[in-house]
Amino acid sequence: TISAATDKMNVLLSFISAVLKGGEPYFNIHLRAKFGDVLLFAFVPPDHRGLFQHTQHSQFAGKSFNASGTAGLLATNTLALNSLAPSLLALYGDVEHTGPMEANDHRLKISAVLKYLWTFEGHREAVRKAATLDGREEKENNFSFLTFANGILNETNSAVSNSLGKLQSIKEVQEAMKDVSAWLAKPEVERKPIEEKLAEDEQYVGSYLRMANETMDMLAYLSAEIKSPFLAPELLGRLGSTLNSIMVKLAGRGGLNLKVDNPEKYHFRPKVMLVQIIKVYLNMGGEEEFIEEVAKEFAEDFYEENVLHKAGSILRKHNLMDPTELDEWNSVVAKIIEQVSLARENGQFVDDVPDEFTCPLLMDIMRNPVKLADKGPIVDLNSIKQHLLNSGKNPYTGEDLTVEELIPVPELKARIDAWVAEQREKVRAGSHPAGGN
Repeated sequence: TISAATDKMNVLLSFISAVLKGGEPYFNIHLRAKFGDVLLFAFVPPDHRGLFQHTQHSQFAGKSFNASGTAGLLATNTLALNSLAPSLLALYGDVEHTGPMEANDHRLKISAVLKYLWTFEGHREAVRKAATLDGREEKENNFSFLTFANGILNETNSAVSNSLGKLQSIKEVQEAMKDVSAWLAKPEVERKPIEEKLAEDEQYVGSYLRMANETMDMLAYLSAEIKSPFLAPELLGRLGSTLNSIMVKLAGRGGLNLKVDNPEKYHFRPKVMLVQIIKVYLNMGGEEEFIEEVAKEFAEDFYEENVLHKAGSILRKHNLMDPTELDEWNSVVAKIIEQVSLARENGQFVDDVPDEFTCPLLMDIMRNPVKLADKGPIVDLNSIKQHLLNSGKNPYTGEDLTVEELIPVPELKARIDAWVAEQREKVRAGSHPAGGN
């Protein structure tokens, strides 16, 4: 039985911090995942437990924890201050191996603990420090901020995209079922699969949108203080495409215009989601590399620039942000649109890229060509880094591969740089036809 005595709770917190920092060698993932439950219900005050504020954990039922006393240990325990928050970020990714539904539940609890830890400067400093570790230090600490951030970006984009599609299907079924007599007049053999699919979609959306709300909130508060990892070449593209994709879905033709019955049942809060996404744009908007990356998809006509203005109009119409933040958004939008024009000008020659200068992974021009092995294929450094964040395997052989094993090809890089400079000079001189033909 867990004692409420502060000294024993302090020992427990030290034990959890040590085990989580040690990773797999100590306990398997199912046991380590349970420490998220313990931290949430034993150390985080009820009013900071988010979705679990009114949840009573079976192991702790009837126990009388001194919420302020045990929570205070999080601000004073040396082991916890040094490693608990980064270890929980690593655990957030590791719980994927417990199974899809179990992983979502664990991640929601870990998210609530992390959000509370973020209120303590000591824990924020530990995360900031962990976000700047080099490769050797990451291995020693069993944590890579880049891997973690890449994971939540992939997860968030997938959850929002899939959920909005399923919400549209849910809406269509809801509309059909409103005419009760007509619905019941359908043969059961026709109604039953539709009703089963509705229940399946509702379960998926409720679970994954709840998770997406938490991950977008996490991105917002992390990016407010941590910039450099998000600007790393292997992560920046993923960040830009994820933000653009979600923002367009919310501010575009879907999103706020998607009306389903009882949206709170599905944790569908498009206005809140839009604010969370815009906050990340604002947090990163002072970084030139970020603006350039965000502008790429607009420059390539994946999206129309007017959706940026529409997002601002929604924020203003519904009083979702204060005037200062709205002014900041207008400033960010202006910088993006200016960069879109520059990118279109510089991109007029992309269709003419010689095959030997094109990365076979993303079919884009290589900026830093590298070999995967002495006689292996040549790819772009940023492209293979992005790939390795997701798999850690050679995309051609399936064998383990690390960034340290990549071999630069400086001669090819010099020829690519010279070719790019020549094409840009042609564009500036007006001698290169738009579109590359």
